[in-house]
Amino acid sequence: MIKRLLTTSSLLLCFSPFSMAQSPLANALEQCRTLTQTAQRLACYDAINTSTNTLSTSAPTLAPAEVVQTKPEVAAEVDLKTIESQFGHERKQAVDNIEQITSIVRKVSYSLRKEVIVEFENDQVWRQTHSAFYPISVGEAHHIKRGAVGSFYLANDKNNRTLKVRRID
Repeated sequence: MIKRLLTTSSLLLCFSPFSMAQSPLANALEQCRTLTQTAQRLACYDAINTSTNTLSTSAPTLAPAEVVQTKPEVAAEVDLKTIESQFGHERKQAVDNIEQITSIVRKVSYSLRKEVIVEFENDQVWRQTHSAFYPISVGEAHHIKRGAVGSFYLANDKNNRTLKVRRID
C-alpha cells in the first residue's frame, strides 16, 4: 500500500511541471486575447495562424499600431449605427443590446386589419401587434423600447400610451 502511494506521488511530482508548462502557441493565443483593438487582435491571430502553418516556433508578430488604429469617435459612431440598424432583429442574429431607440416618423399607414404600420427616418418599419388606439402622426419623435421576452413598445413623451410592435422590414 505504501509502495503504491509512493510510486503514484513520485510520478505526479515528476510530470506536474510538464503539465503546468504552456506551449508557445498557448502563450501567443493568450497574448492576442489581451489585445483590446479588434483589428490588432485579428492581425495577431492571423500571424499565429501563418506561423503554425509554416511550422515555425517564433512568436507572432503584431501589425504596426499606426496602420491599424482608427479614430475612436468614428468607430463608435459606426458601431452605434450598426447596432441601431439591427434593433429588433435579435431573433435573426445576436447583437449588442440597447434599451431604446428614438427616431422621427416618416410615414404612417394602416394594414387591412387597421393595425398601424410606422416607417421611421432610420429606415426601420414597425407594425402594431395588438389592437389598441395610439395617436401618431408624421414628423413626431417616438421611442421604441425593449420589453420583456423579446417584445418592443412604441411610445413618445407627449402621452402615457404605449403600443406593442414588431419590426417587419
